[in-house]
Amino acid sequence: MLGLGNRPLADILFRDPLIRRCALQFARLDCRHALWRLANEATGAPEGHLWARRSTFLRRGHSLVVIEIFLPAVLALG
Repeated sequence: MLGLGNRPLADILFRDPLIRRCALQFARLDCRHALWRLANEATGAPEGHLWARRSTFLRRGHSLVVIEIFLPAVLALG
């Protein structure tokens, strides 16, 4: 991935024909999970549970894992 330049990550991941996305994985996080605690430290927002998803992208035998945590404000976008 180092040689791909400074383009936005999504542009690289979804336009490069050599990159393959594996199945998405989802998780419901609560205060016992380290990622929930990191999200709380960063935003102060989380209460209850948070949803997260993990994507693994493969390119020429190398993998990149992207983890996204959806904060409660994402519900207001709907």
